[in-house]
Amino acid sequence: MPSQALAVAEHALLVERRPLTRAEVMAVANEPLELVPDLVGLAHRVRLQYCGDTVELESLINAKSGACPEDCAFCSQSVKFDTGVDVYAFLDLGEV
Repeated sequence: MPSQALAVAEHALLVERRPLTRAEVMAVANEPLELVPDLVGLAHRVRLQYCGDTVELESLINAKSGACPEDCAFCSQSVKFDTGVDVYAFLDLGEV
C-alpha cells in the first residue's frame, strides 16, 4: 500500500496537475527504500498522463574517434595518451 507521502504526490501530480511543493518532495525522498517500486509506478503513471504511451529513442554516435590534437588530461581520445580506443577519422555522413 502506498504511503501517505506518495498518495499526496499522486494527487498533486495526477489530479491537481501541479508541481510538488518542496515539503512534498522531501516527504517522498525520505520514504524507505522498500517503497521505491511504488515510486517507480507513480513515475510511470505521471509519464503516461503527461506524455502518453510512446517514447522516442535517441542515441549518440562517435563521428570521430581518437587522435585528437588537444591535450585534455581527462579525455581518452587525446593523441597524448595510449588508451586503446579505436582511432578513425570522421565517419561518412551516411554512417552517422
